[in-house]
Amino acid sequence: MASSEIESGGNEGSCGCSDVVVDQISLLSLKEKTSEVSKPDEVVPSAESSRKCDEDDREVALNKSPTSAWTCLEDYKRFSESILWTFMMNFYDKKGVDSWSQGIVPYFITSNAYIGRTYAKLLYGFLSDLSRGDTHMKLNKNEKLYIVELGAGAGKFSFFMIKALWELKNIIDFPIVNITYVLTDFTESNVNFWKGHHALQPYVESGQLDFAIFDASNDEQIRLINSGITLSKENPTENPIFVVANYIFDTLCHDVFHVDAGVLKEGVVSVGTSKEGEPDLQDPDIIETINNKYQYVPTEVDYYCDIERDVDAPHLKNVLTWYKTYFIENDPNELGASVLLPIGSIRALRNTTTTTTQSPTT
Repeated sequence: MASSEIESGGNEGSCGCSDVVVDQISLLSLKEKTSEVSKPDEVVPSAESSRKCDEDDREVALNKSPTSAWTCLEDYKRFSESILWTFMMNFYDKKGVDSWSQGIVPYFITSNAYIGRTYAKLLYGFLSDLSRGDTHMKLNKNEKLYIVELGAGAGKFSFFMIKALWELKNIIDFPIVNITYVLTDFTESNVNFWKGHHALQPYVESGQLDFAIFDASNDEQIRLINSGITLSKENPTENPIFVVANYIFDTLCHDVFHVDAGVLKEGVVSVGTSKEGEPDLQDPDIIETINNKYQYVPTEVDYYCDIERDVDAPHLKNVLTWYKTYFIENDPNELGASVLLPIGSIRALRNTTTTTTQSPTT
């Protein structure tokens, strides 16, 4: 790939591919879309039976008529565990930086010099506040301060922010030599691109820039490639960590819930394709042929108690309780309402903030 692509690339979050997945979320979040959409009260209440790819299931077919050819790729599953998210990650893994350089993924609105300077000024303000000494977070100017960017994609935004930080070095209230910006992404192809880009080399050589392969929703350690240091709960940094999430959370997995007539329901999805023949699940273009079916299954507000971290589960229960109560009290016509819960983003924040001794505990 041409080295100039960092001037024409973007970030993982601003993605055409994720738009397809977000469309699936949006359509799942509708109570009624067309005459083919099943009403929530038509859903078989048995969680077991609802997860079967059965012609008799009452289902939601998106963008296709009921008579369209349809091949089931995956039975009904929790939305955040759907193979849809795997398809999206395969897209980025296979396409690499070409996702942006070939114009597949829009990027300019989130990856330009103005945005980079704005984020740098936010960091400047953050450090200025901490330097006053009247906050619960403390700075040690003799220790490293890490800025971790999630889903850095082609690194264009990263370059602008690092450059802006360097320009602030004489007024920022922290030694610039002790600030390390860490570009992360889940795919090695992007990391290899950053390593070889001439515009990033001066920052690598000065120690201000490092790289890591990091799946924000699932990985609990950040292994820095250049320094060999691992940031983790077992080896935390002494200073607070500054996490940059520039248009990334929409690409991390979500769960979907629906409140209907006082009943909380989980949205489940069965992934299928309209493509004839045996589909190649590793083909990044398969997402263009997906034709999914959805159902709502009754569930409880303690949905997350056995499947998420103990520290997070009570808060997630409170969130679901609040939404259920709110719509019971404020939906007199029982029109129903859907809620997206960004569980992947919550995990990402927990995974990154536990790498510092000054992480919030709740």
